[in-house]
Amino acid sequence: MFMEMKINPLWSKVYYRMPHTGAPERLNVHRRWREELDALVSRLPQLADLAA
Repeated sequence: MFMEMKINPLWSKVYYRMPHTGAPERLNVHRRWREELDALVSRLPQLADLAA
């Protein structure tokens, strides 16, 4: 599940947590792949969706 996104001009950071891990992991994404990141995040459950 994706927990937080920090969008920056060159490198963006996405924090996610897998069901079997305790601490969130960081995924660095270059701006060249930002469209793919947006498509991926829009298809996965978000923290707010799971809390509702």
